[in-house]
Amino acid sequence: MQKNMNNREKLRLILFENRLTQIRAAELIEEFTMQPCSIRSVHSWLNDPTKPSSRACPDWVITALEKALLEKGHQYKTLYRRKTLRGE
Repeated sequence: MQKNMNNREKLRLILFENRLTQIRAAELIEEFTMQPCSIRSVHSWLNDPTKPSSRACPDWVITALEKALLEKGHQYKTLYRRKTLRGE
């Protein structure tokens, strides 16, 4: 993983490598944070930054999703996580 990977790219990678839909990602974020998280929010965080509906993905989203996956006992075996743990 590149050190300069932005949160949109991290979110896309986490969803891809864990085979999560945007719906499931929103559910996990909502369950972990105990705050509403709509599918539309997830979509806007993943959307092409040039689109008017695009929104910057906050750091807390990545943290919440990572922790939710671990808490749920999900096989969180992403390349992103392995490289993060190794400090790459």
